[in-house]
Amino acid sequence: MLIAVGADAFQFCQSILVLSLSSLQTNVRMKQTSVYSAVKERKPKSAPFTIQLLGPIKQNGANHSIDKLDPYLNLFPASYCTQSHDLASPSDNYTTLIASELDIQRLNRIHRWLWVAGTAVPARSLHDQLSRGREVVITEAMDMHLVWTTGKIYIKPLPRFLLEPTIWTEYLCCQDTCKCISRLDYNNGQPMECERRKLYKVALGFLYSYAALIRHESDFVLAKDRYLLPNCSISWFNWIAFVKQLDTEHIYPDINPRFHHKELRLSRLNYIYYFTQLSPAGFLRRWDRYSTFFHMNLGWLAATTVYIVVVLTAMQVGLATETLAKNSTFQSASYGFTVFSILGPLTRRNRAQIEVLYDPEDDPVNPTKANVDVVAVHGLGSDVDRTWTWRPDDPEQSVHWLKDSDMLRRKIPNARILAYNYDSTWLYDAPRVRAESCGKALIYGLDNFREREGTRDRPIIFLAHSFGGLVIQDGLVFADSMGRFEDILRYTAGFVSLGTPFRGTDIHWAADLAANVMRLYGSYRGCLSVLKYDNPQLRYKTQCFGRLRKKYHFPMFCFFESLETTFIRLPFLGNYFKAIVVDEASACLSELARLPLETDHIKLNKYSSPEDQSYLRVSAEIVRMCNNVVAVMNRLNNGDESSSTDHGEDPSQHDEGVGHQGSQDRHLERTSPFIIKNTR
Repeated sequence: MLIAVGADAFQFCQSILVLSLSSLQTNVRMKQTSVYSAVKERKPKSAPFTIQLLGPIKQNGANHSIDKLDPYLNLFPASYCTQSHDLASPSDNYTTLIASELDIQRLNRIHRWLWVAGTAVPARSLHDQLSRGREVVITEAMDMHLVWTTGKIYIKPLPRFLLEPTIWTEYLCCQDTCKCISRLDYNNGQPMECERRKLYKVALGFLYSYAALIRHESDFVLAKDRYLLPNCSISWFNWIAFVKQLDTEHIYPDINPRFHHKELRLSRLNYIYYFTQLSPAGFLRRWDRYSTFFHMNLGWLAATTVYIVVVLTAMQVGLATETLAKNSTFQSASYGFTVFSILGPLTRRNRAQIEVLYDPEDDPVNPTKANVDVVAVHGLGSDVDRTWTWRPDDPEQSVHWLKDSDMLRRKIPNARILAYNYDSTWLYDAPRVRAESCGKALIYGLDNFREREGTRDRPIIFLAHSFGGLVIQDGLVFADSMGRFEDILRYTAGFVSLGTPFRGTDIHWAADLAANVMRLYGSYRGCLSVLKYDNPQLRYKTQCFGRLRKKYHFPMFCFFESLETTFIRLPFLGNYFKAIVVDEASACLSELARLPLETDHIKLNKYSSPEDQSYLRVSAEIVRMCNNVVAVMNRLNNGDESSSTDHGEDPSQHDEGVGHQGSQDRHLERTSPFIIKNTR
């Protein structure tokens, strides 16, 4: 898929240059429209037409209705799909149905780039589309209306409800109490629009596109033959009167900017989505199976394969030459790459599930018995070594802050530091990684390890980065459902979270991109599909976890990023390929203490030195929880389950959503300065 993008990149750039003149034309037209809008725009309180193409409305119902109690029932589809993917009757909520029928959010996101896909002129007439060899393909998606590709053009049939003036008055026109035009949106200085006004512009723009499609009587006949017009007695003369009432010459201020453009080219829409939305599937996926993908891109795939073979052959020949054979750098690179290629997959898969990073009993200078276990869990696409290691340009200066003797080991000398080693790299054999299965494996592995070491009664502090927090969450919820693992919950003394997406992430394209890459390697992509923001499955898990914390009263602290993560480090693309991956609303549960770290999502868990400010804040909370181990043990010994040790948490709160910012601010004012001061 990525190869295909690269294959046509040069052609795409050429297209942009060719269309630059059209873009200037578009900008001029948009500015004229904007000026006209500011002066002439009015609130629509009535339909843009009065002619009743479907026939007159009777007092007790429309003459075309099948239900006298609901005169509009026959104007709408038989059913529609809700946001929860259920089928519902239109009469349940006409407003929601109309909004779904007129949804062009995907095009609104890229409206500044639509000039690349289609110039700002009216769409070609229907007979012209057919003469260009384009077959009409019916679509009911408004954002696919007038999108074309080789040999076909997608057209949405004209729905009945848009031809009924009373529907416009009741559901699309601004209400008497609406003041949307008089208010200003101070973000861009443009008039703020209510939801009805936005839908009105889309609907009127859609009618404008049909006025462009059906210009001649031949177009009218073709539209009827292809079922683009409702199956009723609409005559050509009524259509002429209808188009006249639309006042198409002065319609531009009242239609959505998408309809300023003619039919849009699908391939260019895909490129726009690749580069501006970072969506690997583009605007519309062009392949429904990999055989089609390989057939369409066989030339480039073959060229890439040949290039790789040439490079590998060149390396082999280079090693046979006298100059490169004596070059230590070239020898080291060849040796390292060869060993890594052969042993890399084996070493990663055969590491211990629970790995000991530091045990004070094995300290060569001052061996002591550990009184607490710190269990670290890494995120997706990483491993035990890379997740917790700060890597500068000089590899010899790398710092693994969980192992380094000057960092966490010095802060908590009586703690055994463990790491849960689950395979999340999705390369090599492409594992089926899921939070639930990884969480169960964590609990089983930790229970077996503690039983084998004779430390089942030792308190535990969990430390997690990103997806690892969901693994811990699912693991503890699983442990609560299994009686044999109750001691893990009872001895849990704390949980430090670094950017865990408890409510998912708004950067859905990043999750989609990673999921598609995982699928290419045969991996399970469901682990990332649930990471979309406010996913119901995530919400349910978080609620279960909230009840669990209140049952066992273990403290928890949430850290979140304050800087945007740059995904592609290119000077001219820096502003487009960066974003907050997990915002505060998702990384922090309600009524829990929280702190921002002045870093991005990738560096939330990587610290350069003992003076690193992010390290000081995170280690301070780990130290505090380790010092609280005595209180946890006393609580267990005394059988007291009522006292809460959760950093200012209000046990009466049962909603694990994010909120209560005032209490959070008061808590941070109370704890943060002390924490930072005492960790230096």
